[in-house]
Amino acid sequence: MLWETLKQTQTALLSLFILTLGSGLLMTLLPLRLHAAHASVMVIGANTAAYYAGLVIGSFRIERFIQRVGHIRAFSAFASAFAVICLLQGLWPNP
Repeated sequence: MLWETLKQTQTALLSLFILTLGSGLLMTLLPLRLHAAHASVMVIGANTAAYYAGLVIGSFRIERFIQRVGHIRAFSAFASAFAVICLLQGLWPNP
């Protein structure tokens, strides 16, 4: 019984693990990079707070978009946008 349940949920749990790992890495790297760029503590805190505020607001507002375009296309669009934003943070060091 336990193994069947684990088999059914292993993909979702693995994806959640990867998301948490990536988010933790980003939220460790970004404040360190901002500190190295001599950003103020308020800017670093506002940047981190904006990330988590966007995560919370997006989780409540995403349902209509997923219903309209489908979960695969929605995931592709947002994963691509997230990757581009992370790359732009490395290319543009202005806080």
